[in-house]
This record gives sequence, structure tokens and C-alpha cells, in this order.
Amino acid sequence: MSELAEPSLTQAPEKPGDPGGPFDMAALTSERRDQLLDDLARKVVRRRLQTPAIFFLEMNKPLTSLASTAITFSQPTLGAFFGFQRMAEWAALLNDRENVERLIQRIESLAG
Repeated sequence: MSELAEPSLTQAPEKPGDPGGPFDMAALTSERRDQLLDDLARKVVRRRLQTPAIFFLEMNKPLTSLASTAITFSQPTLGAFFGFQRMAEWAALLNDRENVERLIQRIESLAG
């Protein structure tokens, strides 16, 4: 009698192009990362919220990994409303603290 192996949550996808399911962290390319940051920075500047946004981002920079984990945790529920891929991209984006600094710099350059 053969046993069926249960897939691990951290198991890599079997095919190179397979995303591995809706709850996996997105592999974020630098182009996609820059596009996400640029879109968000433009929205902030268009609404003239650059000063409060920069203060908020500077204050919460140490909590980016916690925010990434919270997004990943809430993905099964909120993914239905905001899209699983989009939430995975934002979780991957916030997983790196340097991306917050990039966002701050982009907001400052657009507001300049």
C-alpha cells in the first residue's frame, strides 16, 4: 500500500512556471517592485499626502516584516476582495525594509 505524501507549505513548486498556489509569496522582479512603488507614490502625491505618508513610513519602518506577515496571514480572507496575487506582491514588497526607503525616496522625488 503506497502512502500519499502531503505537500509541505514551504515546498517549492514542482514546475518552474508553477506559482505554487494562491498563498505563496510572489517572486517580485525589480521592474514589478518599482512599478508598485511608483504607483503608490503617485497616488500619495496626487492626494497631497506626502508629508503624513513619509512620517508614517519612517515611524513604522521597523514593523515592515510584521506587516508582511499580517498580509500573508490575512490573504485567505482579503485575497478574495483585493486579489491573491496583489496581496502576495505587497507581502513580498514589505518583507524587505529597503523597499520602504525606496518608496520614501520616490515620494520625495515626485513631490519635489
